[in-house]
Amino acid sequence: QGKAPPTTTPPEITPTPEIPAEYQTWYRQMDAYLNRKLVEWKPQKPEPVKFGAYFITLEDTMIKQTDESIDNYLMSVFNELGVSIVEVPFFETVYLNHKSRFDNAIANVRKSDKELYLIGFGAYNVKSFADYKAESVYYAKKLASEYKPEYYVVVSEPTTMAKGKIWRAEASVEAWTELVKEACDAVKEASPSTKCVATTHGLEGEYSRAFSKIDSLDVIGLNPLIATEVEEQILPQIEVAKADGKEVWFGQCWLTLQSHETFFMPWREPLDAKYIEAISLFAQKHGVSGMTPFFSLKYIGYFQKTDSPSIMMNAIKTNQRTEVFYVYREIIKEVKGSA
Repeated sequence: QGKAPPTTTPPEITPTPEIPAEYQTWYRQMDAYLNRKLVEWKPQKPEPVKFGAYFITLEDTMIKQTDESIDNYLMSVFNELGVSIVEVPFFETVYLNHKSRFDNAIANVRKSDKELYLIGFGAYNVKSFADYKAESVYYAKKLASEYKPEYYVVVSEPTTMAKGKIWRAEASVEAWTELVKEACDAVKEASPSTKCVATTHGLEGEYSRAFSKIDSLDVIGLNPLIATEVEEQILPQIEVAKADGKEVWFGQCWLTLQSHETFFMPWREPLDAKYIEAISLFAQKHGVSGMTPFFSLKYIGYFQKTDSPSIMMNAIKTNQRTEVFYVYREIIKEVKGSA
């Protein structure tokens, strides 16, 4: 298994393509919205924020399109950014079939002296919520014991998980709350210092309100999936969590849903960069402990999830960096410098 090629030349920004005519109105509207929020979300007394990076190549949908050399290179990009935490997604299929890559990534996180934020997405081969709950609790204990993460996400987006599993049946808020309780207990038994996280998105406020009452849960994770809905959907969940004495973490920051037709289009790069700046201000203003932008390959280029490794490797060999990378790195430097 290959190692990432050495960095011998300074990274270069590739030019942003022209915006197609059919998207220019959408682009102007989103740009104007973000410009307003850069002013409105600027904090008078910014609070400290930790910054993270997401190991996108270890997702179940990308594991076959990438390899360990790309994992290694992505880790070197995270080091260049200066993030203090790396989010590693756990999917049962990846863990069972590609465990060497999973272990290698976590070893690199540790070698880089960064905190490990392990996201337990859980098992897929289940036929009922009871089976999913049992598997989630089992892996929570197993992974906490094996890797001793600083953070472990016991549940991530309950309604998303329910729709994505084989059983495809939503359980009650009470049932999910019981799962969170049992998984937190399992984590604390295996690794008492690990902070337990339960993550929801903007439409799951009912879940986050219930989760925040759990004594053994340390952090409410929130995924701002759509920039224009942060104030309406995410802010109320922040206020409830903080009132209940929980930390808050933005686990996956998205300008738009990944299903949005523009998500992978290179011409929206300036908007993605501007959104990272805006959401970082929002986090500092509202006492969010940490944040992580989602699709981390956007630091080196704009790739489809189905692109072959050769396309990504070309960006790696030429040592490309995007505006998203440079803006995020500058934010991290500025916030660290003001701490």
